[in-house]
Amino acid sequence: IEFEGGSNGFYTTIASSSYSGTLYAKSCTFKYSGARGTSINGQWLVVSQSCIAAHNFSDGFNYHSIFGSTGQKVLEIDCIGRWNGRNADGTNNGSTVHDASTIVVRVGGDYHHNEDRNIHDIGGSYSWNLGCTARDSRTAGYCNFAAGLAGDPSSTHMWLDNCTSSGSTYDLEAAVGLGVIATSGLTVTASNVAGGTITTYTP
Repeated sequence: IEFEGGSNGFYTTIASSSYSGTLYAKSCTFKYSGARGTSINGQWLVVSQSCIAAHNFSDGFNYHSIFGSTGQKVLEIDCIGRWNGRNADGTNNGSTVHDASTIVVRVGGDYHHNEDRNIHDIGGSYSWNLGCTARDSRTAGYCNFAAGLAGDPSSTHMWLDNCTSSGSTYDLEAAVGLGVIATSGLTVTASNVAGGTITTYTP
């Protein structure tokens, strides 16, 4: 299915923490929206495979749990988030997960030429990125992989396993205080912004 235009390419919200949902998407595209490529809110299990979010006004893939402790579980397999962010506010990403208790696993994706950070997870979320490529942010001063956000009191953790970072001002950014990025087999070309913790791990 190809989703093009609209306020969001694909939008869904669960209205109450009493409910949950499951979403599977394969070989779908989410393009040219007035906001996000995907805007998925509430307690969801989301599995996306070989999907593309591109040329949206703000984020490509966007997830919010909105109910605090009832977070989402997200799996992106071989997805592409590219050329997102046309509103020049400096907060537009290829893929971004928000809120506590949300877990995302990205496998083999390519996230590039987004306006801001190519992959940016915040709000106390957890992400494990395996064999992903993040590259070529369009705005100078930004990075490819980021965990946490300045002023966010939540501890956000990101693991990078055999990922590749290139073409942006910075490779990694761990937010001041509670951002944590752990890497294994990471290929980099630039430097890091380490207000939080950037370390290595053995898988």
